[in-house]
Amino acid sequence: FLSHYNNIFNQEANKIRNLANLFAHLFYRKAIDWSILQPIRLTPDSTTAAARMFLKILLKGIAESLGI
Repeated sequence: FLSHYNNIFNQEANKIRNLANLFAHLFYRKAIDWSILQPIRLTPDSTTAAARMFLKILLKGIAESLGI
């Protein structure tokens, strides 16, 4: 997860969306641990536009899967 997240700025929009949906599904199915998200910092200086888009789609996918 972290290697994909750290290199997300190199990806195009469709690949970012697909990766976010994949990881959202893996989090929802508990295939990967939530502690993986711990190193991510949500500040304007530490994220790129691509990373923010990835996180938005990821969290939205998790929320939809959980029925929130």
